[in-house]
Amino acid sequence: MKDTLKRNIYNLTPDKESTDVIVPEKDPLAPVRYSCEFWVDHLCEGRGGQPFDDERVFSFLEKHFLHWLEESLSLIQRLPAAVPSIKKLLINSKSSEYVNFLKDVGRFALRNLQVMRQAPLQTYGSALAFSPSKSEVKSRYWQERLPFIRNVQGGRDTWDPCLQTFTADNRLDSILFSPDGRFLASVSEYRGRVLLWDVTTGTSYTINTLAASEIPLAFSPDSQVLASSARGEVELWDVATGKYMQSFEVSHKVRSMQFSPDGKVLVLAARTVELWDIATMSCIQTLDGHTECVRCLAFTPCRKILASASDDMTVKLWDFENSSDKLTMRLPGFPKDITFTPDGNILAASVADESIHILDTATGDTIRILGGDIPCVAGSFLADGKTITIVTNNVELQFLDVATGTCKLTLKHGNKICTSSVSQHILATGTVDGMVRLWNTTGVWKGSLGGFDESVSAMAFSSDRESLAVGLVGKTVEIWDSFDKICRLRLKGHHDRIGTVAFSADGKTLASGSWDCTFRLWDLAAGACIRTVDTGRCKVHFVKFSPDGEMLAVSTEDLEVPKSRTVTVWDVVTGTCRQTLDSDVYFYNLAFSHDSTVILMASTFSDNDIAKYLQLSRGFRVWDIATGAWKLTITDINANYFDNANYFDAVAISPDGKTIASSSSSAPGIQTWDVSTGHSRQLIEYNEYKVLNQNISFSEDGRYLNTNEGPYRLTSGGLATCPDPELSQSAVYVKEKIGSSWVMRGSKPLLQLPPEHSKSSFAFRKNMLVLGNVEGLTLVEFESC
Repeated sequence: MKDTLKRNIYNLTPDKESTDVIVPEKDPLAPVRYSCEFWVDHLCEGRGGQPFDDERVFSFLEKHFLHWLEESLSLIQRLPAAVPSIKKLLINSKSSEYVNFLKDVGRFALRNLQVMRQAPLQTYGSALAFSPSKSEVKSRYWQERLPFIRNVQGGRDTWDPCLQTFTADNRLDSILFSPDGRFLASVSEYRGRVLLWDVTTGTSYTINTLAASEIPLAFSPDSQVLASSARGEVELWDVATGKYMQSFEVSHKVRSMQFSPDGKVLVLAARTVELWDIATMSCIQTLDGHTECVRCLAFTPCRKILASASDDMTVKLWDFENSSDKLTMRLPGFPKDITFTPDGNILAASVADESIHILDTATGDTIRILGGDIPCVAGSFLADGKTITIVTNNVELQFLDVATGTCKLTLKHGNKICTSSVSQHILATGTVDGMVRLWNTTGVWKGSLGGFDESVSAMAFSSDRESLAVGLVGKTVEIWDSFDKICRLRLKGHHDRIGTVAFSADGKTLASGSWDCTFRLWDLAAGACIRTVDTGRCKVHFVKFSPDGEMLAVSTEDLEVPKSRTVTVWDVVTGTCRQTLDSDVYFYNLAFSHDSTVILMASTFSDNDIAKYLQLSRGFRVWDIATGAWKLTITDINANYFDNANYFDAVAISPDGKTIASSSSSAPGIQTWDVSTGHSRQLIEYNEYKVLNQNISFSEDGRYLNTNEGPYRLTSGGLATCPDPELSQSAVYVKEKIGSSWVMRGSKPLLQLPPEHSKSSFAFRKNMLVLGNVEGLTLVEFESC
């Protein structure tokens, strides 16, 4: 193998997927395919469990570790075998130096399985670029990176407790570990899709159940069978193969399920607690006692005691062997979830008032009440039985001491956490953007799991691209020098997270808007706040300077009236409000005309908005700033564009005021309109990719529409159908392909973003990509063309 393996042995492009690789007629990997997959097995078995010669193994991996992953295992569709192989080497290694090395490469392989399996060459791209700066892999193999990557700054220094990240296709409704901890099942909301993930290898397959808004799941005690329920039917699936086994009909909606200790009976939470014999597919018993529908079920880990929680606001404990009612505990509201400690002595009940009640299962007494001041939902008890995870503020997962109620640690996500599950020392979290993360909870108290106050919430470059403003969740705005890549200024004064930042055209003034219901103007030369404007009870979502620098447009949302946005126009010099542009629709983005006399506002909508506003929420409004008069409404939106464009990334008006352009990363492309008629001129559809964080603006002479992927030439017949090839090859930008996001230059994909960065905030400066998320700021520099 050492004489055969090398980087890019098949001469692939960076985005070539392993499933699309055409094996050459004279396959250079043919002689070593078997060895690549099984050399570790033979090495360990040949030694009879005795430690082997670390020096020879280390010498091979030091030179060929990445080649082994990419050139052999990924190309021959055997990449998941790398993780158990590395574990075997780790168990049989006798040197502490090599143990540390193997632990590091093991983390690298597990963390990047999804990226490397999809595009093998990204082993030297995304996987290497986004590894921690002080990791063994990065320090030893950085010279193997793809040639267009110059440097990466920021991000993690060392491996964090996040072991793996999976990407589902939709908002996650629930996730559940199998009893043996090997499999994780996830349900995508409304899709009727259950994904089964093999946690040890990162592989997954899909179970297509009936579509429903709520699909409860349950694993059998031996982890071999998965039960799901939807639309009055219970289905059983083979976990090893994902194949359908059998099903039976039930008369009432099933809200929760549990297998009996021997796996022969399925317990259902419906109108009552129902026990179904799997062999005969018949209900053999009901556990009566609740007076309302049963919502939640949970067994103690020993599986002798069953707990049922009902809308009658009680939790009952049942001796499952003799079906007797042992204890009834009252709750102050409807139950949402219940979970036991590993020893079964304590039960946590999450209640509809968003509090969590810790109950003694021997006496039924309430030991402690968590939450109340802030909304929270119970997650799971950790293996020590002394710590419980709870979701607070939607985006935080807290680890609380059960005895004292104090918070040991806060894990912050970049998006709303909607579900979690625990197996031994592994915590799984699922978010509304379809992201599943696996966290190692062993020793997490030694460090942080998230970015905390350094989480990035907003970013903007100055017009000359020399300065980058970064708004943080921790109430601070940082000004970075994009050439030296150092933070040269920290602006403090806001009392809540920064929601938006914008530079004036000359780069001397910065505007920042916050969730503290204020926006501020900063003199960047002096590093001082020159004006603070209190918006009352209105959260600031968006700020933008006029081209002449004299006005600032501010978009706010009334905290007491959701989905109600108002745009105000302020005089930058005097701090007075020049105009208030009220509207009956929800505006997401805006643009000034080149002469600063007109504002274009783009509306957005949800399903409810469409039903309520119909045509009014379908397009754009043009306002005269001087008079505040509503001059024009444009609703002639291409049907395909309208059906997909839930919001607009950017809008722009041509210098002559005759053309409007807009883009949306949720829509198929860029659309233009004739201002004089309000009619659509053109829709330029994206092909394989959709551009993320698209920025559009017209050139000063009006001949081009500048976009992330390059300038589109504007002619009398409309925009060109693709960017000008001579002017679009230098800058990098981000496009979204199905299931992944890619850094592009021109039409060429360069770097696939890891799942945890695919939902980041992006900013671009020619050969630099800036990523901002809960981990902070990451700057990726690319070589010039």
